[in-house]
Amino acid sequence: MPPTVYPVSSTAPGFMVGWLGTGGTWQALLVSVLNVAVGTLIYLPFILLNNRIQELRERSAAHEK
Repeated sequence: MPPTVYPVSSTAPGFMVGWLGTGGTWQALLVSVLNVAVGTLIYLPFILLNNRIQELRERSAAHEK
């Protein structure tokens, strides 16, 4: 994968910055998409746990009333 050599606007979507900066190489796009997927898989358990905790708090608050 070549290095980024082209300037990219800061308003470009995050996963496309590498692809646009390298002049459109598919390897950069693949690495960016994989990074987004891995990041999502890392954070997903914590988000689900937080949702479960919030649900339990709401249930316990409803029973106290």
